[in-house]
Amino acid sequence: MDPKWVRGCYFKGYGASLMLGVAVPLPVINEEVILRAAVQDKDLVAPVVDFSIPRRVRPTFGLFSYAELKSGKIPIDGRMVRVAPLASLYLARQKAQLLKEMIEAGHFLLTEAVAQLPSDRAFIPQDMRRIQ
Repeated sequence: MDPKWVRGCYFKGYGASLMLGVAVPLPVINEEVILRAAVQDKDLVAPVVDFSIPRRVRPTFGLFSYAELKSGKIPIDGRMVRVAPLASLYLARQKAQLLKEMIEAGHFLLTEAVAQLPSDRAFIPQDMRRIQ
């Protein structure tokens, strides 16, 4: 763990939080994988969440593409609102380059999956837990 990839942050109305840079190697085994991974910002969407509401489950303003979010403004309730990403493309490229160098040098070995993620169960969000 390198402190370069760990940052503390504070969101007004939300509180202190921790931002962690993580790089995950995706094995490219054939052209189909490349085609599926090679998507543009206009094809990737993310929810815009209202962190000003002091609740565990916060309302969203809808899904917006990364291209819209990177533009710096999105329409919410009929007016343009300034937005900023929580991710740094600059740092993400640095982390990806470091991971690539580690793999090429043999310091980060790719292995077979230890276990498959279960696909026979429904996903239960943490907020929906039942108290027994």
